[in-house]
Amino acid sequence: MTNSLYSLIKKISQQKGRKLKIICNINDVIRPMKSSAIYGVSKKDIPFKKFHEIFWEKRDYENEDGVQGADDANKQMIKESIKKFEDYQKKRGELRKTITDKKLYEQECSKLEKKYMGDWDYLKNRPFTTIATDLLRCLKEKNLIEEIVFGIASWTKRKQNLPSVLNKVRIDEFVESFKRFSECFFINGDNQRIADYWERAMTVRPDFDIWIFTLDPGNVSKEASELIYNNCGSDKIFILPEYPCNKKHLSTKKNVYFVKNEISDLKNEDFFIKQELKESNRNKITFYPYGFITPIILFGIYLIIKKLKK
Repeated sequence: MTNSLYSLIKKISQQKGRKLKIICNINDVIRPMKSSAIYGVSKKDIPFKKFHEIFWEKRDYENEDGVQGADDANKQMIKESIKKFEDYQKKRGELRKTITDKKLYEQECSKLEKKYMGDWDYLKNRPFTTIATDLLRCLKEKNLIEEIVFGIASWTKRKQNLPSVLNKVRIDEFVESFKRFSECFFINGDNQRIADYWERAMTVRPDFDIWIFTLDPGNVSKEASELIYNNCGSDKIFILPEYPCNKKHLSTKKNVYFVKNEISDLKNEDFFIKQELKESNRNKITFYPYGFITPIILFGIYLIIKKLKK
């Protein structure tokens, strides 16, 4: 039976008898990244929500063509899309090597993206997932989470002084959502030189209870996951989306749990907390129906006239 993240966090919190400290990756955990980017170069003849589901069902980055499972139309669709996305990445890599001017680099990348993806903006078309929905539910209960740290996976050592567009997107998304809760933090590690994920975590939050991440190149590789598991301590708990590529490598490990992770209907507005709504309402001008206001105005005029006569 698949756990829900909410029930899992609640259970672990009760077992420990306290609120939990959590590290959470963003890409392909609380917002889709890989599936959104690859959908961009696909034919887009099915809704993204369905594509996301099929993508992670078929995804196996250790296979030469990046997919697994029966040879059906879905497998062929994902296989072709991955190949086209790899071409896009290769050309973008060539731009990075040859262009040092920031503005020119951004312009050329924009042209390339338009050529491969059309009007699909894979950085903006990143809806929340059910993991995000469950984290929000836990935060609103106030007695389950002490803190959530985001951004550990965004630490990159950049060889050139080129803009980290994706990292800016992550920060903007954070500000519009989880930042509304004082328990949530974004650790911006751009240009940090700590290469290994587990070292980043143990530098920033060595006393974390849970780490939520997923396997895939560009997120956490199989080798990186082994280092995380072996170096962070036997008391740590690791939670991953129930993607086959995750279960294939980590299902036999102790303290590793898998949760369902689908596209959610969660919106930024859902992160508003009661205090913000109260303040927002305070700032609004309230208009009353004329039927209520008119007697008050007439009574006021009557008192003024009466006073003047005296």
